[in-house]
Amino acid sequence: MNRKDSSNLLDLHNVTIARILRRFNNIIAAATAPISDNSNTMEQASSNSLMMQTETAAMITEIQGLLAINREIKALWMRGPLRQPGEGDAREAAIDAQAQSVAQLYDQALAMSDAAVSEEAQRRAVGDAPVPGDGVIP
Repeated sequence: MNRKDSSNLLDLHNVTIARILRRFNNIIAAATAPISDNSNTMEQASSNSLMMQTETAAMITEIQGLLAINREIKALWMRGPLRQPGEGDAREAAIDAQAQSVAQLYDQALAMSDAAVSEEAQRRAVGDAPVPGDGVIP
């Protein structure tokens, strides 16, 4: 996904939030609508109740859409943006070179450790070095 698509995703996020707020505003307007003293009080109350139910269902659907958008934004944030072919070749080459140098240093450290262990084993075999835990203080 490139920057334009992620920008569109953020725009969709903002539009969805605006829709949720509009739905909430409609619910509040229906709940607080004044009921006149006319003979159609029951019809008006029923109409307001139906509008509140409809707007609530629509708001729930909008919130579910917002959650899906949020999950997609978080997934893109964790993975990072997708690059076009050839876009990150120089960066990957630098990372590969650093990884190679780290591997060489690790191999050198292992070789030094193996040499030290081997030398210590030879000294013990000859009897030049005390064995730890035998009670001899060097």
